[in-house]
Amino acid sequence: MEFVNLTPHDIIVKDPKTEIITIFPTSGMVARVEQSRITASKVGGFTLEVLKSDKIIGFPKYIEPDTRYIVSSITYIGIPEAEPFWKRVCLCPNTSSFFVERNDRGQILTVPGFCIPG
Repeated sequence: MEFVNLTPHDIIVKDPKTEIITIFPTSGMVARVEQSRITASKVGGFTLEVLKSDKIIGFPKYIEPDTRYIVSSITYIGIPEAEPFWKRVCLCPNTSSFFVERNDRGQILTVPGFCIPG
């Protein structure tokens, strides 16, 4: 199976049992979801907007066979209902695991694997 990293960072996966490290370099394409905003109301004097996912950008034109695409969880969650096939081939770095390694500034260095937000 091939993996294409559609995030702006290299993804470093470190298996917590074997400590084997696999690096998924950024592909140069960055997947995003464009959103439209509608002002709904005010909350405590602050504007409350409703966000609607409109379309995906930065995704490959075609899905390659036997390939998974690595995207951020916020991008995965925002994939519009009109394009559900992307949710079947995308996955996200598991940044909420106990095994995530961070530097002294709290930035993620390694993740133990992947997840699919639900």
